[in-house]
Amino acid sequence: MTNIYRESMPWRARLLGSPARILGLAAVAVSLFCGTPGDAMAAPEMADKSAGLDNATCLECHETGKREIEVTDKDGEAVALPAVAPDKFAKSVHAGMDCVACHTDIVDAKEAHQKAANVAKPDCASCHVQLWDEA
Repeated sequence: MTNIYRESMPWRARLLGSPARILGLAAVAVSLFCGTPGDAMAAPEMADKSAGLDNATCLECHETGKREIEVTDKDGEAVALPAVAPDKFAKSVHAGMDCVACHTDIVDAKEAHQKAANVAKPDCASCHVQLWDEA
């Protein structure tokens, strides 16, 4: 028996189905692109927004025009960290990213950051080589 109602529906409605199915598909899409609550629990040492590590928090100290920040390098020498210009960052290809997407070793918003154990410092090549290989 042919379902006349279903055959008269637009292809999108036939594909997606009921509103409940649409909500289910949306939930799956969100979890795929944004992670699931379990992901945050799986790696507590990794940086996340709940630790106050959004871009606004980072820029409270690291924005151009704030005080100069120095760190000690592996040889014990003081090295000034480059400041971030928010207007330039907003126009960059990385504008949609959080600072901690690259700076995965940062786990708190304290002045002397606690660093996650066994996490590499930011390395632009690791993502960009991977993106190049996948292209």
